[in-house]
Amino acid sequence: GACMMDLIRTERLVLRRFRDADIPAITAALQDRDIVRMMPQMPWPYTRADAEQYVRDLAPSKPLGFAIEYDGTLIGSVGADIRLGYWLSRPAWCKGFASEASRGLLGYRFERDRSTLLSGHRVDNPGSRRVLEKLGFVDISQKSVHSFGEGADVKNQVMQLTHSAWEAEQ
Repeated sequence: GACMMDLIRTERLVLRRFRDADIPAITAALQDRDIVRMMPQMPWPYTRADAEQYVRDLAPSKPLGFAIEYDGTLIGSVGADIRLGYWLSRPAWCKGFASEASRGLLGYRFERDRSTLLSGHRVDNPGSRRVLEKLGFVDISQKSVHSFGEGADVKNQVMQLTHSAWEAEQ
């Protein structure tokens, strides 16, 4: 809609809406099981049809769902509609992009909606935990969820970020 923000710029990244041209890059990135297994709802194996469905049907319904672009290349996705979530292609790991993209989106989100935001990570994913802690998220509970990429139930740490905690981190 007209009120939908199409672009968020951070120091190194552009967060923008998904488009059909992203389908090959999304498909290629999500052939990596180490990415998919950290996101329980993600289909596995991940196919081009999954990417097409995401870009054409699912992404347009998410006002706060963005492609992450670095240097003209799609490197991942970040969203904060119900909960903060993100993935990055393997070449983009360990460069601070998850924190930078999340921070950019959270600033935009909290300007418009001050309600508490959820996120979480697999208990065996310390990298994601560090990102969320840096952003101000705190633990609230643990739950077991089924992971398609793992083919098994996995334990997830549920975390939350209040507007006041976010403000305190800035």
